[in-house]
Amino acid sequence: MSGGSVAIRGYLVQTLVALLDALKSGHDWISVTLEPEHVSEKIDILWEYDGGTTAVQVKSSENQIGKSEAKKWAQELKEAHSEANKFELHLVGPCSQGVIDLGEVDGVEIPPPKNLDLDGFIEIAANRLASFMEERSMQSGTSLYREILANALVGKLKILSAKSQKLSRVALIDLLVNWINETSREVPVFPIFECPQKNNWFTGRENELKELSNRLQKSSEAGISQAISGLGGIGKTQLAIQYAYAHKDEYDAIFWVNAASDLDLQNSYLRIAERLRLRCGGNDAQSVLDAVRCWLENTKDRKWLLIFDNADEPDCLEKYLPRTTPAGHILITSRRTRLDEIGVGAPIKIEQLPLDDAKHFLFNRIDRREYSQGEQEAAKDLAEELDGLPLALEQAAAYIVANEVEIAAYLASFRTRKIELFRRERPVTGNYPKTVATTWLMNFEQVAEKSAASADVLRLSAMFDPDRIPFELLTAGAAKLGPSIAEAIRADDPLSVNELLRPLHTYSLIGIDAKDKSYDVHRLVQEVVKEELGDEGQITLAERAIKAINLAFPFPEICNWSRCERLVSHTIACMKWIEVFKIQSAEAGTLLNKAGLYQCDRSQYVVAELFYRHALEIRRQTLGEAHPDYAQVLNNLAGLFQTIGRFREAEPLFKQALEIERMARPGPYVALSLNNLAQLYKTMGRYEEAEPLFKQAIDIKRLTLGEGHPSYATSLNNLASLYCAQQRFEKALPIYERVVEIQRHALGAKHPRFALALNSLAVTYYFLGRTQDVETLCLQSIDILHKALGENHPDLAVSLCNFAYFYMSQGRYEEAKSLLLRAIEIQRNLFGENHPDFAWSQNNLAGCFIYQHNYKEAEPLLRHALDVMCKTLGKMHPTSITIQKNYEYVRCMLDSSWITPGLVSWQWRDD
Repeated sequence: MSGGSVAIRGYLVQTLVALLDALKSGHDWISVTLEPEHVSEKIDILWEYDGGTTAVQVKSSENQIGKSEAKKWAQELKEAHSEANKFELHLVGPCSQGVIDLGEVDGVEIPPPKNLDLDGFIEIAANRLASFMEERSMQSGTSLYREILANALVGKLKILSAKSQKLSRVALIDLLVNWINETSREVPVFPIFECPQKNNWFTGRENELKELSNRLQKSSEAGISQAISGLGGIGKTQLAIQYAYAHKDEYDAIFWVNAASDLDLQNSYLRIAERLRLRCGGNDAQSVLDAVRCWLENTKDRKWLLIFDNADEPDCLEKYLPRTTPAGHILITSRRTRLDEIGVGAPIKIEQLPLDDAKHFLFNRIDRREYSQGEQEAAKDLAEELDGLPLALEQAAAYIVANEVEIAAYLASFRTRKIELFRRERPVTGNYPKTVATTWLMNFEQVAEKSAASADVLRLSAMFDPDRIPFELLTAGAAKLGPSIAEAIRADDPLSVNELLRPLHTYSLIGIDAKDKSYDVHRLVQEVVKEELGDEGQITLAERAIKAINLAFPFPEICNWSRCERLVSHTIACMKWIEVFKIQSAEAGTLLNKAGLYQCDRSQYVVAELFYRHALEIRRQTLGEAHPDYAQVLNNLAGLFQTIGRFREAEPLFKQALEIERMARPGPYVALSLNNLAQLYKTMGRYEEAEPLFKQAIDIKRLTLGEGHPSYATSLNNLASLYCAQQRFEKALPIYERVVEIQRHALGAKHPRFALALNSLAVTYYFLGRTQDVETLCLQSIDILHKALGENHPDLAVSLCNFAYFYMSQGRYEEAKSLLLRAIEIQRNLFGENHPDFAWSQNNLAGCFIYQHNYKEAEPLLRHALDVMCKTLGKMHPTSITIQKNYEYVRCMLDSSWITPGLVSWQWRDD
């Protein structure tokens, strides 16, 4: 590899193409090593085959390559690895005619040189990537995305090349897949298409679709907002879906937003932020909203469509609408006939299907070869009876197909059932057409005859959020969902859920997404079911729904986050029932507490506080304020307040929880509460108050659990971290050494807590001058954490920061910056940019720039870090004071030529 930066990049892109080509079938190589002689740079790629090796060198230059140079490079290549069986010299850049004609020099093959065309090389690499990704069922996106991906992979390849790493075929595939996945977490994959499934029997609406298209596709205007209004069940959503599918190739991104409530909007915007790989200031609802709106308002090179479905409360929607949309369209479906308050003009009003379209729909949906004159007349009469309402037409057709009856027979039955329904003592009063109630009743009775359990599932489903009801709600909670469902769902048969849902799907009462393992219920169907149940029935089923979600909702560790996310909207739905019906069960308190923990982990603090407060009230009413389970929620709510910097509110809750535990269950739980309060004091810089509480916790655990228990080690670790914060490293060292031994014996050498203990020990060794063991311990800690927790965990980020500081002290600044940037990305993804951990890592990255006398790079990092720390911990907190000193020092250096080392520090992770 030679030449300037362009030439080096050309070499790297060519190497990437060579690696991708080698993974095609027909290549029988065993291993590949990049730059096996990195120092001499005589060999760039070494291929190992069953019968020998091939040494390859790529020479890339912006200057013309002469014949003498080519011969010299060929000779050096052969001498550098004389035991190779084959030699290849690849030339990239302008070459003389003599070079072009060489072909071979002393057994070294010289293929025809290539022009130094970086854009062309990247395009070739992008094409190779498309094949590689498609073979592995990875989303390859557009050509632009693949070019972005290729550029990112070139950067990673540069780092790998410096390590002279030997890779097998399997190892190379795994490495490339990991690199692509890492990059895809940062770069959005276009096109993005998020939309419910298309209705294969969609009929008519040509005029409405044409009008909608004309309004949204005006070439002279951008940022057009349009709305579709009409009755429930009239087909607003289906019209929006039809438009999205018909015009999907005209947009880079189509987003479907559930606008039924503010919490639904929040969850939808969080999903959009994740798909766009947006770096939010935080994961709280406002930060996510700001980030998404910023992208929508400022993106000019990506055309997008934002569909707000079920926006029946415009006041709720207003803050989510982008103010300007230079490259986007907004489509809203609503039962409201006017949306002037949010700046949307006259909506396209959807009326009942015309009689001919309604008949055509029935014929298409029923799908019979021939219809007698009598059947055609019956279809016309049925379409009139159903008022051309698409939802009612769909349910009627589903009944006819499922039971293989004549349209005339269904019509007669429908008329009888409608009269019976209207004569009931409890009439249907929901905000939907009565034809829906009639078709639903007929279909529901058929389902009930075939499967009582399926009918019970539909009743239960009225209590959940209507969208994406996970199968696991039924499987995990089967025992709590009534005898019929419990008997129908078999733990040893994963298809029993599908069998249970099939009758409901057959009669168009639900829609199933087999790939997502979830199903949907139309909101009007839910309304009819709830009316049929009455208050007592709704209470019973709401209690069952709460029990089912509680059983399905796992403890919110990071490995369970995806499962928790599928259940959040349904937990929110149940929280509404808890409020409406004053449900105060143990399961309700437990569910809301777990949901609060999850939302807190995802930095959704507003919703988390709501969950905790409801859980706290339920446990207060059912258990009393002296019960330890009440104290548990107090601790969690206080921990939330501590996390977001509301320390004054956190302290009395921690104290109250401690007093309850002392009275109710003295022992380890008291130690836990002592530890929590001590952690708060440590965070606030009140070290003298924290130390005795940590020591009390240690004494209690020694007596109740023993000195070999990992929980005892945790309390020792927290005391040691306090000593480190006070720079009392001599006192911390023997404690950390003891923690390491306890965790090794109690948890094993692969456990994250053991890894954290190693990392803390490394920090202490460094400050005591025992630097010879620091790198080994840091590497061991990072390796354990990476394998145990994955690539996106806060504990890994802390260990990376600490290792980076060690590299800084050794003058290895580029390695330090690489680790810090990785840690910062983890913390940004988990907490956002307004979290103390993120700010502290920014401080350390600024320190790296300070060591290199690059004060301009350091200044904005420290400015942001200081702002975050002052807002969350206060100006007088020791950490804030440290960053303040660093910032003042950098400001001074920007105005002076005086040079001294920068001020940065390490982090300690408490348990």
